[in-house]
Amino acid sequence: MRKLSILFIMLTAIFTSCNTESVDVLSNSEDIVGIWKGITLDYNGKTVTNAQGQIINADFIGEAYDMNYTLTFNENPNIIVSEGSYSIKLTTTVLGQTSTQDLENIEFLEAETWSQNNNTLTVSGGGKSYDYKIVKLTENELKLSVSTEEDLSQQGVSILTTVNAIMSFSKQ
Repeated sequence: MRKLSILFIMLTAIFTSCNTESVDVLSNSEDIVGIWKGITLDYNGKTVTNAQGQIINADFIGEAYDMNYTLTFNENPNIIVSEGSYSIKLTTTVLGQTSTQDLENIEFLEAETWSQNNNTLTVSGGGKSYDYKIVKLTENELKLSVSTEEDLSQQGVSILTTVNAIMSFSKQ
């Protein structure tokens, strides 16, 4: 179970959606350049495991605490540098049983490349690319959301994980 919990954290360290808030985005990508301190990170999701016809559903909610990290958006080249860490209170429900655990001192991101097109922030690295919705971008506030779906099927076991995450930052 600990391995699955860590997997959930890694998938969500990437960012939440299903938000009906209006988008407040400044007009060009130079507005995101700078140092942003992490303020909140919350996510939820579901894992569906199918092993030899047995289906097990797991729902989870993650709430960050001890947030002590920054993201620095650099230009030319467009690289994101992450410093610091955070911890997550992870609540998982499987087969009607709920458990909570704390995962501490999680690093946020490694160096990644970024690009912005209107209210879409694309972050690439490690052979993967994710599109984050910029929910809000002002001179002092950045709010991102993302939904991801990951299929980790192997050796006859199907594991499908869906994560919705939302995070907010303040400009330093």
